[in-house]
Amino acid sequence: MSFREHVAYRLYQKCDDQSVLHHGGRLFQQYCVDQRAKCEQEQLRWVAAHQSEIRADLYSGLNDSLMSESTTVLDEGEALLSEYNRSTRALQHPDQPRQRDNHFLNQIGKRVILPSSHSGGPRSMYKSYQDSMTIVREYGKPDALVTMTCSPTWEEIMEKIPNGQTAQDRPDIVARVWQLKLGAELEDLEEGVLGRVRARIYVVEFQKRGLPHAHILVILAEEDKPRTRQIIDKIVSAELPDKEKNPQLYETVTACMIHGPCGGCISQRGLYERREVHKGFPKDPIGGDKRECRWVPSVQTKTSSGRGGFD
Repeated sequence: MSFREHVAYRLYQKCDDQSVLHHGGRLFQQYCVDQRAKCEQEQLRWVAAHQSEIRADLYSGLNDSLMSESTTVLDEGEALLSEYNRSTRALQHPDQPRQRDNHFLNQIGKRVILPSSHSGGPRSMYKSYQDSMTIVREYGKPDALVTMTCSPTWEEIMEKIPNGQTAQDRPDIVARVWQLKLGAELEDLEEGVLGRVRARIYVVEFQKRGLPHAHILVILAEEDKPRTRQIIDKIVSAELPDKEKNPQLYETVTACMIHGPCGGCISQRGLYERREVHKGFPKDPIGGDKRECRWVPSVQTKTSSGRGGFD
């Protein structure tokens, strides 16, 4: 059993198990962070001990990189770096006197190469970028950007959290519910809710408050690409649903898709500055087939004298 599997077993709460660990509050949050750091450290140790298996000798040498950046050799193994040092990303103005931040090449430690399989490493990010660009070259530019966020008030999360705890106290439950909902949304996209999907690319990020969100790029089939204003309005709309015809959808949109409250709390909102709306809001409704930007098409909007201009 690996350390990662052991941690996964400890984090899984059994039925009718009054675990002290899962009721630790912020201590449980700290425990999750520490165990994640330990798992990553174990991965790094394995990479350092198996450099021959990942063929690290095929990568360009660090010593050669430093030597190519040096300008003046002073003593044996000692060199001054050029104005732009790629290894430290430090920029020194040519008119300023050189600082004596000397690098001794004979004291460089053993180089450890992080393979592209190590998530979060530079080679992993570069490989993911190249894979994404290859998909775009093969299937064309993306047609839709779908952003999926996580809400701590989801019914599935609230049902599993014991009394006296919040979603922040149970990141394990939040992550599991989020993963299930993300899989359900990806299945909906594959089934053609926006049209026939030729390819998709998505990344998952965790916000500072601990909640994940996903950015999904969708490449549709040539026949299903949104080319007209009418098709765009069927996919995305800035209107509130009809409260009588779709009460459940109306409650969801008003609870999750509107920044509020307004009125006396205006000064605390990011869209307002000195009690005046900035960022171009509110925007005038646009009709017809006009699109302001080739990147962000305008959507049909309707305003009324209701909540914050919406009713």
